[in-house]
Amino acid sequence: MKRPFSLALLTLCLGITSCSNLKQRLQGLDITGCQDIQWGMTLSQVKTLLGHKGQIHTDTKSGISVMEIRRTIGGIELNGSVSAESGSSTVNGVHLVYTDQKFLKRAFNVLRRTLIETYGTPAKELAFPSGPLCFWNFASGNVSLFAIAAQSDRKGGVALSYTKTPFVPPFLSQAQPGR
Repeated sequence: MKRPFSLALLTLCLGITSCSNLKQRLQGLDITGCQDIQWGMTLSQVKTLLGHKGQIHTDTKSGISVMEIRRTIGGIELNGSVSAESGSSTVNGVHLVYTDQKFLKRAFNVLRRTLIETYGTPAKELAFPSGPLCFWNFASGNVSLFAIAAQSDRKGGVALSYTKTPFVPPFLSQAQPGR
């Protein structure tokens, strides 16, 4: 009878230790971009890094530049863009979308689990009629993941954004969590 109790106690201690290690690892965690795309890089550097043949597009009115990309996160392939600060080619965001209507809920859950494994529990997790939102904020940037349910006039999707600080979405300070 002693042996199962000892094994259970050892398992419990290992679990507590690993949770403690995770908490220590997450303390002081910051983001510096999305995977190998880092804040401070230029869009030309991202294009070279990714071996990308795509064009960099700049809006003449706003001065904002973007480049289309494809990334795989947690085994989910997403399409999107890398954006640059207005009037500059310095990366300030990576914006990704998943639109396969058959697997939207699965994609959201896989991405949420992957982000939690990487960054810990979201700072805010909200439920809106249009879909759930998870938000992680750090000193250098923010990560947001949200699902938009399909409606009669539009398709649904899952959006994942990495944005360089400063970025404070106004709806986060006003919205009330609901699960």
